[in-house]
Amino acid sequence: MEQEKVSKRKIFDAIDFKNLLKGVLIALSFSIVCILIFAMILKFVDMNTNWIVNINQIIKVLSILIACIIMSKKEKVNIVNAMILGICYSIISFFVFSALSGHFTFDYTLLFNVIFAGIIGLICGVIIKGLK
Repeated sequence: MEQEKVSKRKIFDAIDFKNLLKGVLIALSFSIVCILIFAMILKFVDMNTNWIVNINQIIKVLSILIACIIMSKKEKVNIVNAMILGICYSIISFFVFSALSGHFTFDYTLLFNVIFAGIIGLICGVIIKGLK
């Protein structure tokens, strides 16, 4: 019983909430800028819907990667922090972009995006930790 409390406390202590919030805000800001630029490009170029979905995923990956890189400049990136960054970014960006579009849709896509962002955060954390 005592061992479980200690292990949970270690995981909780490993999470740097201030750095995590900073990373989520950086990722969200980068996403908003990229999506606005992409929206302006779409105004002049006719593009297939499949390409739009793929480019949105690329923007998510780049947002998480850039946030992890910036988070790692001040201190070592914890792989757990990078994964949680991806998950938090996905959830918060869902609410922000849903509020901007005017409708909230809770379906399997949201779950897929959260899992995808968590995995991407984990991969980014491993890559950055390996480079240091």
